[in-house]
Amino acid sequence: MARPIRRSLLLTGAAAGLGASIAATFARAGHDVLGLSRTNRSEHLKRRVEQSGGIYTHLSCDITQPTDVAAVLQPHAGRIDVFVHNPHVLAIKPFEQTTRASLSKRGASHASARCWPRSLCCRI
Repeated sequence: MARPIRRSLLLTGAAAGLGASIAATFARAGHDVLGLSRTNRSEHLKRRVEQSGGIYTHLSCDITQPTDVAAVLQPHAGRIDVFVHNPHVLAIKPFEQTTRASLSKRGASHASARCWPRSLCCRI
């Protein structure tokens, strides 16, 4: 029997913690997972996604660098259905002092621009 068509999730900050839980949850819901992180710590996440019924592909780059993001996402950009931005971020200051520029440094706009170039979603 042929495998049903599955949706794809692009997940930043996929290496551990909340990202691993998000990946497993989406895999159980019928998504394959593209995990984007700075590290290559992906074996445990690959097992977890596969145990949940999905296929895991690890992509490694610095999401704050637009050219790095473009290069790593180019082969996958046409098949990404869902984007979850979950970077490890430590910003100790009141939220009202957070600027658009500081959020852009976290890479959300670079990754989302590669997934949906004409989208209004996730533009900061």
